[in-house]
Amino acid sequence: MTNTHDGARELARYLAMLAAREPAGGLLELRYRNPRTPTRMRQHFHHIANAGRIARHILALADHSDVYIGVAPRRIPSGGRHAIHRGWVLWADIDQPGGQPPATVLPVAPGVVVNSGTPGHHHLYWPLTEPLAPAELERANQTLAAALGADTGAVLGAATILRPPHTRNHKHTPASPVTLERFDLRAHTAREILAGLPAVERPAVPPTARRRASASDPLLSI
Repeated sequence: MTNTHDGARELARYLAMLAAREPAGGLLELRYRNPRTPTRMRQHFHHIANAGRIARHILALADHSDVYIGVAPRRIPSGGRHAIHRGWVLWADIDQPGGQPPATVLPVAPGVVVNSGTPGHHHLYWPLTEPLAPAELERANQTLAAALGADTGAVLGAATILRPPHTRNHKHTPASPVTLERFDLRAHTAREILAGLPAVERPAVPPTARRRASASDPLLSI
């Protein structure tokens, strides 16, 4: 079992992957809530240089709160898409009950795989050698999701938040651990990752998905 020190170090490396070579002044958004007050979400914005401090903050919250991290760095302290200039990873949210997420259909396997604490649910990440602007990021995520049969809703948007590893999923009783199943930080170009995959031109976050998200709690599915 990973001890606290090793967990903090591994979590800091995961956070550094998200920040990558983001210019100075970039922020990572930390969002969390206590299951006793599920309608209230709190936000903190940490400078990207402070991965170790962010990791310790996350671990301090994880035993009693659902914790999420903004996958793309923010340029201002806001959780919206307008706060994002670029993203350094591609990602997908996949549900494969009873098995591992499929990788054989892809030209490049995901370097980082996180078990989100629900059986069969995984978050997949592909570190990038060069960043993508929000619209490019969303189109690439949509192409990956279509190839994998993954979630094609709001979770593909540039402002997506996901559960970081070494936290706990409090949807379950008892809360279940969110774990790293693969951690290979080798980066690829978006062209290499998407090579041969049919492009999907429709918006990554269709209007119907936005309406569903406003009508219910989109974080319950993450």
